[in-house]
Amino acid sequence: MRIESFTTSEEGVPVSFVLDGHTWTVLPDAVRWFERRAWWETDQRMGRPGSGSARIDVEVWRLQARLGTNQESEPVTFEIVATPDGDRLVRSRTTS
Repeated sequence: MRIESFTTSEEGVPVSFVLDGHTWTVLPDAVRWFERRAWWETDQRMGRPGSGSARIDVEVWRLQARLGTNQESEPVTFEIVATPDGDRLVRSRTTS
């Protein structure tokens, strides 16, 4: 699933995102890491340096979020992956 909007703080930490027209508020303690993408499975060749497709490593966030600002809503855990062209996709979504 493609994330429509992804907002971060000045430090680059996710604050909120929009998925399927719904705004999710990110809870504290989001975790970020980078993974090597298998570019050879999707690209004919490696892109030129400086182009979006030349990125070998992709950013991944594991975070918990609540629907809107409702403190009563159940937190949901998301794994969100950045694509080489700048989109963000939900890789997994788990409820507690």
